[in-house]
Amino acid sequence: MRGGDAPARDRALAAAARLTARTGELPTVSEVENEAGVSRGTAASVLKALRADEPALRELRAAASGGTSTDTGDRNDDHEDTQP
Repeated sequence: MRGGDAPARDRALAAAARLTARTGELPTVSEVENEAGVSRGTAASVLKALRADEPALRELRAAASGGTSTDTGDRNDDHEDTQP
């Protein structure tokens, strides 16, 4: 293991969260790789999973901006679309 006792995926996820908190945007694969001490494949896998997981990505961005997520998780609201 390159970066300590924690599993590589956990280290990469934590690094992505730290880097996102600094910049407000997802980091690059190279940034996660260097920050976490993981392989390029692990860094890429974690970032791909974060991009695919919209709620998790919103939470990271909300944390980065110092706010809280405004998403309630209710995708079926009672608002009717009135546009043709």
